[in-house]
Formats: sequence, C-alpha cells, structure tokens
Amino acid sequence: MTSSLEWGYRELDLRRAEDGRFPVEPVRGTAAWDEFARMKRARARRRKAMGFSRAHARSWVDEAARREGGA
Repeated sequence: MTSSLEWGYRELDLRRAEDGRFPVEPVRGTAAWDEFARMKRARARRRKAMGFSRAHARSWVDEAARREGGA
C-alpha cells in the first residue's frame, strides 16, 4: 500500500515530466492535442485509483513539492 505522501512524490515527478512535454496546452484537433488529452486522462486515472478528489490530490502534490524544496 502506498502512503499518500509517497504517492504525492511519485505524482510530482510524473507531473513535472508531463508539464515539460506540454508547457502550453496544444491546439484542439491536432496530433499534439490527442497526446495531451491522453496524458490528462492518465493523470485522472492515477488520482482516481488512489480515491483522491482533484483538490486532495493537489494538496498531496503541493506538500511533496514543499518538502522537496526544503521549506
């Protein structure tokens, strides 16, 4: 079983990689948009697999980022 904070660290790493691939939302209807939409669905599936709401998931990712930053 993964703890919420462990999930937050792993999700933080995944989100940083995803955000690096798509720093700006692509134009709808393009091949880049299709890949972007798949990435967003995968992010939602990971969150839902843990039973987190968007706000709850965001709070764990923010906490992981805060701890990683040494604050």
